[in-house]
Amino acid sequence: MISLSIPDLEGKSIDLDLTPKDTPMTQTAQINSKEDLDRYKKWTASFANKAYFFIDVWDFGWAFSVFIFDDKGYSGHVERLSKEDQYALGITDFMIEIAVLDVGGSLSQRGHYRISPIIRAKLAEAL
Repeated sequence: MISLSIPDLEGKSIDLDLTPKDTPMTQTAQINSKEDLDRYKKWTASFANKAYFFIDVWDFGWAFSVFIFDDKGYSGHVERLSKEDQYALGITDFMIEIAVLDVGGSLSQRGHYRISPIIRAKLAEAL
């Protein structure tokens, strides 16, 4: 098991199947009733203390990153991995580029891109 230099990951459950589009950070909730609000709170609570990896692309820069949810699940923050941590996980820059290209993006097109099955497998081996 590889230890990453991200202290906030300690005690978090890493979900290798979670993608940016599946999270409260990218979905807008439509609340029209107390039941809707209760359902939304229950859904966001399911993300409590979880983390997921993704590829963060911004202004012609990119980083292999992890989103870390807080203990309630409805907020969190992004940590960009150092190149050393990325390479220690067995993830090359080429793997990152292919993952982004496979979904029709580019490393110059801003966005949060999901990890590829190959990257997921590397993470499963390393973590």
